[in-house]
Amino acid sequence: RQTRQMTTNSSQRTQYTPLLTNSNSITKQLKPSSPYNFLSSVVSSFQQLVCSPRITDEPDPGFDLLPPPIYCDFLRRIYSPMGVPLLQSLMGISDESLDQPHLLLRKVGELCIANACDPLWRPLAINPLPQRPYLAFCLERFLLDFLHPRVYPSSEKDLQNDINLFNHISKLATFIIPKHLDLPDDFPSDSFLGPAREELFYLSTPKSPVEKLQCLVRCCKFLLVGLKEARAGKPLGADDFVPALIYLIIQVNPPGLCSNLKYIQEFVSPWWEGSEAQYYLVAIEGAIQYLISIDATSLSISPKDFVLHMENAEKSYKPILFGSD
Repeated sequence: RQTRQMTTNSSQRTQYTPLLTNSNSITKQLKPSSPYNFLSSVVSSFQQLVCSPRITDEPDPGFDLLPPPIYCDFLRRIYSPMGVPLLQSLMGISDESLDQPHLLLRKVGELCIANACDPLWRPLAINPLPQRPYLAFCLERFLLDFLHPRVYPSSEKDLQNDINLFNHISKLATFIIPKHLDLPDDFPSDSFLGPAREELFYLSTPKSPVEKLQCLVRCCKFLLVGLKEARAGKPLGADDFVPALIYLIIQVNPPGLCSNLKYIQEFVSPWWEGSEAQYYLVAIEGAIQYLISIDATSLSISPKDFVLHMENAEKSYKPILFGSD
């Protein structure tokens, strides 16, 4: 199957601010103005990773860097009389400027190092990831749960991007079916993809960027599991996963998608770069870029039918307007 090249007609493109701002080996090679190149790079990267030991698809695809019992233990400690000094330090950080997330995260890291040997916090100094103790995840989640109303979404432009993307995908959802994305006619039903849909829809509920990232990773893992089960053990590659991810996003159309991804990018510490989570995030970013610039040449549909479907969608769909209740 050959991927169809997409045209980039600016008059048809929804306004959108590229979200991938971190410097890493994959995104350095990608040009946000070229969604086709972006998606092709995602497919190429995922083809190398789909069989990697880092990419797992167990029936219980958890990505729980901060198990609830550990965070509850943290809350019990920080709200105790002995936890007051650390609590005051965190509240001091929350009063500072939030326009530089990397500085905020660095100060949280410094607090973690300064308190790791304290008898109160030593039980949380265990590392679920190399050089990344539970205490660091707890501090980040606690602080960003508190700061969430002030940092998410970061601007009116982000809200506008969310609304534009939601309206655009809503129109596409009125006519796009699996075969338009070269997916098989027997594409898995909700019985296979239900858990992935639930995780994607749940994305806006958590306040912590780590929890949001965990939602996306669980979504992608559940999607892989559903595809594998539906194919009855046949080999699974990126040419199967990426179109399925695109179709899943069309069907779920989670609200606030742009703002959520930007929030994750800005406020999750660099521990995730080069990890399994990063590749899933890049795949989702590529899928969004694809949807923004989608046209007949990027689908298995005639140009005439595509224009007709889009015109009907424009007439029948009542868009959400910025600033409306």
